[in-house]
Amino acid sequence: EIKECDWSSDVCSSDLLITAAGDKDAEIRSQAARALGEVEGAESGKVLKGLVADSDARVSARAALALARHKAPSATAEAVEALRKNDNADPVARHAAAILLARSADTAGLMKSAKDSSAAVRLGTVLAMRRVETPPAEVATVLVNDIDPAVATEAARLVHDLPVEGAREALGKLTEKAGAPEPLLRRALASRYRLGRPEDALALASLAGRAGVADSLRVEALEYLNHWAKPSGRDPVVGLWRPLPARDAEPARVAIRTHLGALLASPATVRSAAVQAATSLGIKDLAPALVELALEKSLGATARVEALEALFSLDANRFET
Repeated sequence: EIKECDWSSDVCSSDLLITAAGDKDAEIRSQAARALGEVEGAESGKVLKGLVADSDARVSARAALALARHKAPSATAEAVEALRKNDNADPVARHAAAILLARSADTAGLMKSAKDSSAAVRLGTVLAMRRVETPPAEVATVLVNDIDPAVATEAARLVHDLPVEGAREALGKLTEKAGAPEPLLRRALASRYRLGRPEDALALASLAGRAGVADSLRVEALEYLNHWAKPSGRDPVVGLWRPLPARDAEPARVAIRTHLGALLASPATVRSAAVQAATSLGIKDLAPALVELALEKSLGATARVEALEALFSLDANRFET
């Protein structure tokens, strides 16, 4: 029962909201939770923590967002339990709990939740990290290696898109992971390209020559090798301006030579991208393999013409009569 009250009194207003927070009607509880976000104090915080565990997802989400507005809410346990209980069923409730976790947890708390047995809690941890000013690299490294594809993919977005440079090497290694989701692999390829070491070039060429990987990703890997020496300043995944310095093209040449057999035995789009990359990089010893391709009658006309054009680019004198 709501009694008459002098609403100019903060104490009175707070008492009424706390009373309303225990109402049997879920909509009244949710509205009370929203209003309590503007009421600082131990009592309102305690009530909101209780509402985060409410059986109604709308009430729980409202309470989590309200509690996150409090200064230093110290509600890590409540946020984690809300994520666990929701189990990714309601994206709004997950979003609200992740915001509360971001406002409540320190690095140790994030590391603990990143290793939780619940995939829903680990995914919420990734989402919380996107709101932390400096996401801890050690937590991101744990998450990109997560056994759950959804968690690992969201962590890959965190590491590359934000970015979290300290976890980029761990992300790049996922180019070797069989069956990884395409959004994750795209960011793993981009990380290899940005790291720019000889082993990264070899990893790109290895993926480009690997059967079972989407042709679009294999071509993308070859595009990175094609532009290895003079990288574009525009990030190809998120479109942001992230310039890289010019670098030696030799690692890209070595990588293509090392995996040349697999690349030339690939589907037409991949083979064409390999030929273009090799031509652009000036790999002269590709010529014998291109001659075989040009003379192979079982191949389509387009592939044979591409081989001839690549031969001309590599050694125009051979075509003079």
